[in-house]
Amino acid sequence: MEWISVEDSLPEEYVYVLVFAKSPGTNEPCPIGIARHNGQQWESLMENWIGAWSDICWDYRPEHITHWIPLPSPPKVI
Repeated sequence: MEWISVEDSLPEEYVYVLVFAKSPGTNEPCPIGIARHNGQQWESLMENWIGAWSDICWDYRPEHITHWIPLPSPPKVI
């Protein structure tokens, strides 16, 4: 599976995917986590965009998302 540019395609609406962004100021790749697109904008799995991931990517916003990839299938035994 390869990363998909948001310029090429967006995921199905309301399907959670793993997303990457550009870190503001440095433009370095920045892992954000799991989000979904509602047809108009990105929604984080977290309650807000600033929070648990702030130590990894301290000042990101949904508009900084550059790529996404489908989540893998869950394990067969949970």
